[in-house]
Amino acid sequence: MINKLKDVLDRAKDWPEEDKAELLEIAEAIETRHSRTYDASEEELRAIEDAERSGIANPKDIEKAFRLFRRA
Repeated sequence: MINKLKDVLDRAKDWPEEDKAELLEIAEAIETRHSRTYDASEEELRAIEDAERSGIANPKDIEKAFRLFRRA
């Protein structure tokens, strides 16, 4: 499997920049799944804040989400 991965990465050197960026984004998403912490994106943090202001989520749930997503 590692050889196939190395082959793909080697071929990716010749890909358009947009495709390289997409591959990097996918690889980083996979890596995130394997880490112990999750760094929420600015968009996710805004969605939580919007939910708090709208009354959709209760304060206890919102605080729990922020504890999980808060950046170190």
